[in-house]
Amino acid sequence: MRALRVTGLQGSALYEDEGRRLVTSGVPVSGAFDRHAHEVGALLVGGSGAQASVEVFGRIELVALVPVTCAVTGAGSSVSIDGVQGPTWTAMDVGAGSRIEVRSQGRAYVAVAGGFQPAPELGSRSTCVLGPIGPTPIGTGDLLPLGPASRSDTVGDFVRPPLWRPHIRVVPGPHLHLDTCTVRVVQASRIGIRITAGQLGPFGSPEPARSDLPSL
Repeated sequence: MRALRVTGLQGSALYEDEGRRLVTSGVPVSGAFDRHAHEVGALLVGGSGAQASVEVFGRIELVALVPVTCAVTGAGSSVSIDGVQGPTWTAMDVGAGSRIEVRSQGRAYVAVAGGFQPAPELGSRSTCVLGPIGPTPIGTGDLLPLGPASRSDTVGDFVRPPLWRPHIRVVPGPHLHLDTCTVRVVQASRIGIRITAGQLGPFGSPEPARSDLPSL
């Protein structure tokens, strides 16, 4: 079978692509949490962001059942092939039987030539954990199906990883009064981000609070 076998998993692993475009029908967009890392990984192996990659939060071990061209991207990610440290943000060939170990401090993306091929649902191969919609979360022992062409001629292509900054961009609502204060992320998941109570440092001229909007 043309697949990668999951031989170990600590954390979570999900199939993700560009997501669904049915939000007007009440369907969550889903898709890769880090769109840039996902798209770059797919491009490195000769594809596009429409192809499914595996989003890893934690650590995953894979065995290639067939030769593949793959790339690992994502903030704070690392990859080893048969115990030897490999380059991230780089397309590389992996032989049949080789073991791939991916670790992530944030979210890492494993892209393969031709993309992973779980059954699509509502126009996407992304796992939506809210539905749930799409493929079930990946577990130890699973076979991750590949397309008919899992090799590409992009081996050695690489992209300089972006500077990783532990910051989030916040769009203020009408009731947010800006002031200087440190705000810290205490929990984050694919559903949302929880921060400590406090106010944010000013970055522009906020609109005055509106009395016609109810407080939440």
